[in-house]
Amino acid sequence: MEPDNTPKPADIEYCLDIVDRMLSGRHVPVNQMVDLYQSRDKGSEPPTARERPQVRQSLAENFLGASSSEIEEAIAQITI
Repeated sequence: MEPDNTPKPADIEYCLDIVDRMLSGRHVPVNQMVDLYQSRDKGSEPPTARERPQVRQSLAENFLGASSSEIEEAIAQITI
């Protein structure tokens, strides 16, 4: 017997949100957010976990179309 592979409504909504943002030109890949943040802060130490609120604010201001989950993923890659 195979497990139930029916997608959950939340998973469908997540995919539809990404497609909507891509079609409207508001989608920003996580690696683009990380690259921009790191290029602006060249030569300085990576932010620590305590600086997550400042990183979050900076990303949210610079990437208005990014979802909160994408911003959180970028923060996880940026902070040490």
